[in-house]
Amino acid sequence: MTVKEYAANFDMTVNELCEVTGLSRQGLNDILVGGYISKESQKRAKAVDNLLTYATNAYTAAMEQADKAYHGRLQLLQMFYHE
Repeated sequence: MTVKEYAANFDMTVNELCEVTGLSRQGLNDILVGGYISKESQKRAKAVDNLLTYATNAYTAAMEQADKAYHGRLQLLQMFYHE
């Protein structure tokens, strides 16, 4: 998987992925494409933690938006009962 494909799975650009992880394009490429195992495990752990936080926040935002849409549709259903 390329870095671009990986970023797309998070609905990000490669530049945004670099910002979130704190890794350079080359660093991301080495890890994701080359299978390079970094000796800087703390930096890698921080990148994973940042991605997990990003994924959780994106999920929460999507759920809140879906919940608002659902409740809006329920209110529209009330129009069938009011003449």
